[in-house]
Formats: sequence, structure tokens, C-alpha cells
Amino acid sequence: MNFFLIRELRSVWLNLPIRCRGAIILAIPVSCLLFSLGPLSWLQKNTVQAHYHVQQAQQIRFETHRLLNALVDAETGIRGYSLTRQREFLEPYSAAIATIPKSLDKLSDRVKYKEQRQRLQKIEIQAQQRMEMLKNTLNAINDETTSPSTLKNLLFQGKSLMDETRRQISIFQEEEERLLKERNRLLTRQQSLTQATLGLSAIIGIIGAITAAFLFDRLDRELKFREADLRERAIASQTQAEQLNITLQELQEAQARLLQTDQLIQTEKMSSLGQMIAGVAHEINNPVTFIHGNLSHVAQYTQDLLDLLELYQRYYDQSNPEIIELVEAIDLEFLAEDLPKILISMKVGANRIRQIVLSLQSFSRRNETIRRVVDIHQGIDSTLLILQHRLNATASRPSIEIVKEYGRLPFVECYAGYLNQAFMNILSNAIDAVEQYEVEFSPDKMKQHPRRIVIHTQLNEADRDADGDRVAIRIIDNGPGIPEEIRGRIFDPFFTTKPVGQGVGLGLSTSYQIVVNKHGGELKCFSQPGQGTEFWIEIPVTPPANLSVDDISSLHHLQTSSI
Repeated sequence: MNFFLIRELRSVWLNLPIRCRGAIILAIPVSCLLFSLGPLSWLQKNTVQAHYHVQQAQQIRFETHRLLNALVDAETGIRGYSLTRQREFLEPYSAAIATIPKSLDKLSDRVKYKEQRQRLQKIEIQAQQRMEMLKNTLNAINDETTSPSTLKNLLFQGKSLMDETRRQISIFQEEEERLLKERNRLLTRQQSLTQATLGLSAIIGIIGAITAAFLFDRLDRELKFREADLRERAIASQTQAEQLNITLQELQEAQARLLQTDQLIQTEKMSSLGQMIAGVAHEINNPVTFIHGNLSHVAQYTQDLLDLLELYQRYYDQSNPEIIELVEAIDLEFLAEDLPKILISMKVGANRIRQIVLSLQSFSRRNETIRRVVDIHQGIDSTLLILQHRLNATASRPSIEIVKEYGRLPFVECYAGYLNQAFMNILSNAIDAVEQYEVEFSPDKMKQHPRRIVIHTQLNEADRDADGDRVAIRIIDNGPGIPEEIRGRIFDPFFTTKPVGQGVGLGLSTSYQIVVNKHGGELKCFSQPGQGTEFWIEIPVTPPANLSVDDISSLHHLQTSSI
């Protein structure tokens, strides 16, 4: 039966997971240690208490002898002084006066049992009475009028009280001796029990260590066997794994080459597009400038002709039927009134074309490596002009109101093209945000919540310890706001919440690099869901001397990729 039980236990043990078996093996010596520490701690505590009680009993015995000796010395000194009248016999008495109260106090602190405390109280009363009687006897000895019979009577009474005190002290000492022997026996028993427990703990520890070592050896053998088996399997599949790795590496290299080719093509396309825009803008700008410049002359010439025609009408005969018919056909009065207006409209349109061309030229300067002194407001206005098609009202959506709160700003030394790109990215996101509210709100709600973007600029003058004046641009929209978990990632490259095809997540990342890395400024975002979003741009009027243009090419690549 025992054989079958052992086989069953062995089967259960081998079926346990290796981690479980390892934990059990480690738990065996730990359990033995804990099993030993508990009783040993309890025995150690009792042994310390027994030692303490023995020491207390020994100190009580010592103080009792000291008290008795002090009483005897005091009585002997008084008797010697009564016979010889020599002052040196009073020294034991004087010492006893100081010793007896101290001994009584120490005994009172150390005696714990009720019966012994009652005996100690009697001893204390008798000792005080005896010392008082000795004091009276000393006074009587020093009084020359005291008769010998009176003095003899006092000494006899003192002897009787001293005998009673000795008897009480003797009873007290016998009880303390009994307690001391009992405590010594208890201490001896505790020490023997501690030694036996230590021996038993050692035996249990040895058995546990042997058991743990045996089980660990079996487990180690099993692990080595499994390791050898796994090694053989690994060797068998190594060829296939190497082949798969080679194939995977080839695929990765092909993918990397394809990605590099796509990026190169995209970069070249964007670079070519920028050059084409700059060229087209230049070609458009020349005839538009010609038209814009000549419109004023055309207006002047037209006005001169109208003035001349008016003089003809005033001073010459108008009875010619052909002239009258032509005047009525062309509605000369309306033509004279409307033609200047048409010329003014043409001039406004030409001027608008010039502004658009200038904005396109500004945005086509993405590879500039020299800072220029520019008007920040002009850059913002150029950006708004390019985005005008998204701001104007259409048949399907209302317009977006732009509120300009421009402060008085100095000219700023910066990379104008890059900075305009940052304005473009942030304003585009603001437009996307207010358009998102249009989808969520009803027409009635939209009337109460008009679409608005506020652009606020100000000059932050430098403190005494600051580096220099800084220009702050705040772009605030009344869109739905940004949740906190998204707000912390908006400046990460390739992070976007827009649907696929509507953004690659590089706009704000590029803007951050432009403002912070290239201009030594700050770009912050403040937003709460339902309360809109504010982007805070702050750049120095004069850039720090440690800014360089070493990474213009990498920034240019990011910009072309974010178009």
C-alpha cells in the first residue's frame, strides 16, 4: 500500500508545472526556518523574562541585607555613643539615615507580589519608627538632664522594636529566597527547553535541506533533459529559420528601397511644385503689374474723354439724328456713370491678384536660409488670403468670421516662408475645428454659436533678466476643443485624428520645429473639451545667436511632406 501511495505522489509531483515545483522546493527550507523561528522567538522571550525576574529577586535580596545592616549599624552607633560619648560612633548612624530611605525606595519599586508588598510596608513603618526612636535616644543622650534610668528604658524599648523589625525582615528574606529558587528553576527549564527546540529545529532543517536538495537535483536533471530536447529541435529548425530571416531581410530591404523611392519622388514633386508656383507667380505678376499700373492711366484717359464729350454736348449742335440715335442706343449717361466704377473694380481685382501672387511667392520660399526682417501682420494676412476660399460662405455652409486683434509690433527677424507655413498649419486646424462644430450643431444652434477665429498679437517686453523682446501670436477658435489625452500628443510626428486621406499628422509637428527649433520660440496649446482651442506662438524679435541653419534641409523635407 505504501508503494502505491509513493507512486501516486510521484505521479502528482511530476505532473505539476516546473515553476510550481520550484516554488515548493524553495518553500521547504523557508517553511522549516519559519517553523523554527516561531517557537524559538517565544522561548527567547520567556527566557529573557525569567532572567529579568531572577535579577530582580537578587537585587531585592541585596537591598534587604543592606537595609538590615544599616539598621544594625545605626543601633550599634547609638549604643557606642551612649557609652563613650565619642562622635566617631555616630558615623554609622549618619550613614544609615541616608541609606535606609534609598533601600526602601528601591525595594518598593522592585517588589511586585501583594503579600510581599504588605510585608515591605510593615518593615518600612517599623524602620521609620526605629530611626525616630534612635533619634530620640540621641537627643536624650545629648541632654545632660536625662536620668540614666530613662536612657536605659529608651535603649530597651529600641531593642524590642529592632528585634521585631529583624523578624519581619527575616520573613521577607525567606519569601524572596523561595521566589529566587523558583525563578532559577524556571530559568533552567526555559534554557533546557530552548536547547531542545534548537536541536529539533536543526534536525528539521537538515531533513528539509536534504529533501530540497534531492528534489532540486531531480528537477535539474529534468530541466537538462528538456533543454537538450529543445536544443535538438532548435538545431533541426535552424535552417528553416535562417531561410525565413533571409527572405524577411530581402523583403524589408525591398520595402525600404520602395519607401525611399516614394519619398524621393514626393520630395522632388513638392520641390518642383514649389518652383513651378514661384515661376507661375512671377509670370503672372509681370502682366498683372502692367495692368494694375496702366489702369490708373486708363481711368485718367477715360475721364478726359468723358469731359471732352460733355464739352461737345454743351457747345455743339446735337440735332444730328444719327448722333441722337447712337447716344440713346449706348445710354451715354449710364455709360459715363458706370465706366469709372468698372475701372475701379478692375483696379481692385488686379490689386487682389497682386496680393495673391505675393502670398504665393512668400510661401514658395521654403528653402530660404537667410533670415529677413518682416512684418508679422503681413505674413498672417497673406496666409488668410490663401485660405480665403475656406473662410468665405458657400451655399452649403456659412462663413467663418476672422477677428483681428492686432497690437503694435516691431519688425521681426525670421524665416518668413517657414513662419507663414506654421501660420498656415495652425489656421487650417482651427478652420477644421470650427467646421466640425457645423456638423454637430443644428442651424438654430449655429446662429447662437457663430463660427469665429480670433487672431491676437502683442509685444511682450523683456524683463531685466530676459534675453529680449518677444512677439506673441494667439490663434483662438471656438471649436469643440481637444481632450487631455490627445492634447499631449498633437506635436508628435505622424499623429493625427483625421480620417485616412485628410492628413498625415505632420502639420503641427512641423510648426513646432519651425517655431521652437528654428526661431528659439515657444508653441503651446491650451484647450478644454467644449471650450475651444488656443495656440500660443511666441518668438523673439531678434533671434538668439546660437540658432543655426544646419537642419534647414530636414525641415524642408517635413514641410514638403505635410502639404
